[in-house]
Amino acid sequence: MKRILLATLLLSASFGILGSCSKAAAVVTNKCDDEAKKVTDAATAFSADPTNKAKCQAYSNALSAFFKSCPTYYTGATKKDLEDFVANACK
Repeated sequence: MKRILLATLLLSASFGILGSCSKAAAVVTNKCDDEAKKVTDAATAFSADPTNKAKCQAYSNALSAFFKSCPTYYTGATKKDLEDFVANACK
């Protein structure tokens, strides 16, 4: 239940990230935006089937790639909590 709640929280954060990065005129993408989209897709798939280990691992991998592509977005305790979640998401 804790994993589902955290997955939902991270999914919401992903939508926030994607929404906050858009521009009214021209849409410019970068690595961080691309990885955020992958997190959103993986979180959606995992939340639809939270017992599927492959989807859990895909979600964990997408989060890890996202954190690496946006190294300054999360800092301090939040970053530590998210790294711990990624490390233990599918256990």
